[in-house]
Amino acid sequence: MKVKVVRVIRDSCSDGKTCPTLADTDRGSCVVVGKVVRDPEALAGLGIGDDEMAVEVPASLLGR
Repeated sequence: MKVKVVRVIRDSCSDGKTCPTLADTDRGSCVVVGKVVRDPEALAGLGIGDDEMAVEVPASLLGR
């Protein structure tokens, strides 16, 4: 399933390459790039499917 990124919003970061990112797609969805959450306690309450992954990004990236 192809997804085309149409707009990218990056949070500030020191190296400019591995910044948390929010990207709009041509399908009306968003792609989020952040640090993978691996803490079992944090993941337990999220109800994550087998084909999903939780990532953490700064709240400021989401306009909070």
